[in-house]
Amino acid sequence: ATKCSVSSKFEPIRPSAPQRLAMLTCALTLLYAFAATCTTSDANCGTDLYCNAGAVESVGVGFYSPANDCARYSCTTSPPRTCTTAEWSGTTVASSLAYNTTGGGSDSCLWTCEPAGHVLRYATNVRHSPTGCVPCRLAYQWFWSPALMNEEFRCANLVGTGTYTSAKGNPSPDCPIDCFTSTSPYPEGASCAPAPPPSPPPSPPPPPFQ
Repeated sequence: ATKCSVSSKFEPIRPSAPQRLAMLTCALTLLYAFAATCTTSDANCGTDLYCNAGAVESVGVGFYSPANDCARYSCTTSPPRTCTTAEWSGTTVASSLAYNTTGGGSDSCLWTCEPAGHVLRYATNVRHSPTGCVPCRLAYQWFWSPALMNEEFRCANLVGTGTYTSAKGNPSPDCPIDCFTSTSPYPEGASCAPAPPPSPPPSPPPPPFQ
């Protein structure tokens, strides 16, 4: 039997909502793989499955298909852009937005910030500024974020010779460490003072607008 895992370097984690949706879609795809040749005008495809060149397949990220509809449709739910620092303090202006799920049968694809190491400032797809933008931020110190997952995981591999890091936005579990403090570096060759990895600070409540 095939066993799914993130990596041998990490502790097992509970699949995120996008991952669970992807696994369900894959299972449905396998069931429909035994079906006869299809056309996009057929009405017997499952949710988020469509007919592609005569074969039933998953619609893929950023698309949706209602149940009993074998055509594929593009999601249109993504906000137009990320916020600038002038619109939202602390925003990572180098971020962009991208879908990370299928629509679940309707125009309801979820989206998040990219590239890897960037996450939504508020873990939601509905709250944003009055100007219509969405604030992104870098993953916290001692944490990293995979591409398009919008989740943070503690760094598994510390790369360097120190015990302290000020690096944010780590795109992989290989997080850099050094002997630098928040104010000045240690002398060359000196030992760093022990500093246990902090927990990420709690996110402030989202602003009162939708």
